[in-house]
Amino acid sequence: MGAFFIYYIYAYSIQSLKKRIKKIVKSSNSRNWLSEIHFRTQQATHLIKNTFFRIKHPELAIPTDRDLFETFQLDYALYFSDGQLAANELIEWSKPYLLNDALHILDWGSGVGRIIQHIPAILPKAICYGADINQQRISWCRKHIDDVLFDSIEDQQLPYPSELFDLVIGISVFTHIQGNDQAFWLKELHRITKPGAVVVVSTHGSFFEKNMNTAELSTYQLKGWQSNNYQEKGHRLLSTYNKASHFKELAGPYFNVQKHYDGKSHPEKLGGQDIWILINQ
Repeated sequence: MGAFFIYYIYAYSIQSLKKRIKKIVKSSNSRNWLSEIHFRTQQATHLIKNTFFRIKHPELAIPTDRDLFETFQLDYALYFSDGQLAANELIEWSKPYLLNDALHILDWGSGVGRIIQHIPAILPKAICYGADINQQRISWCRKHIDDVLFDSIEDQQLPYPSELFDLVIGISVFTHIQGNDQAFWLKELHRITKPGAVVVVSTHGSFFEKNMNTAELSTYQLKGWQSNNYQEKGHRLLSTYNKASHFKELAGPYFNVQKHYDGKSHPEKLGGQDIWILINQ
C-alpha cells in the first residue's frame, strides 16, 4: 500500500510537471525559451571569472548580465578588451578615407557602449555619439560613459540633422534588421552623413549560410536575403542574412562600396560577418 501511494505521488508529480512545461511552452515563444536557457548557461559558465573581474576592477562600470548577453557576450573582461580592439580596428579601417581627426562620429546601435566608449581616447578631437532603440541601455550609457553623447532612436528615425556625421559605424545592426527595412535605414544613414563621409557596417553573409535550413537557404538564394519571423525589432533573436550582391545593390543609390570584406574569406574579422566600408555619394 505504501509503495503504491509513493508511486501515485510520483506519477502525479510527473504529470503536473509535464502540464507546467506545456503551459510555459504554449505561453512563450520557443526562441525566447531557448534564449533564456542560453542566458542562464552563460551566466553560470562565467560566474567565477566575472566575479573575480568585478572584485579586481571595482572602478569599472559593468552593464547588467542581461544587457551584456543581449548585445554581446556575458563576459565582463571581454566586454572591455574586445570593445577596445573593435574600436581600434574600425578607426584603422576608416582612416584612409577620412579627411581629418576633428570628426563627428556615430555608433549606430550602440547597445551598452562596448565600442564607442573607447573612441574618444583614440580620436581626442572627435565628437562621439551613440544611438540605440533600447531606452534602458541609453540611460545606462548616459550614466556611466563619459565623453560620448547618447540618444534614443524612436519612430524609425535617427534624432540628428542631415549631413552631421563624418563617420558612422554600425556593427551587428543590419544583422538584426528585417530585410524589408534595410533600404530605409541605408537611406537614413545617407541623410545624416556628409558627402564623402564613411559608413562602416556589417552583415551576415556567406560565412553564416550554414546557419540556415533548406527552406531558408532557398529564400536567401532567391531574394538575396532571409530574415526569421521574430517580431521584436532589433532583438538578438531576429536574424537577417544578406547575399553580398543584394546588399551592394541596396546600398547603391546612397553609397559607393569602397571596400567589402567577405566573412568567409576573412573569418578573423568580426567573427565572420561581412564588413562594408561605404562612402556617401
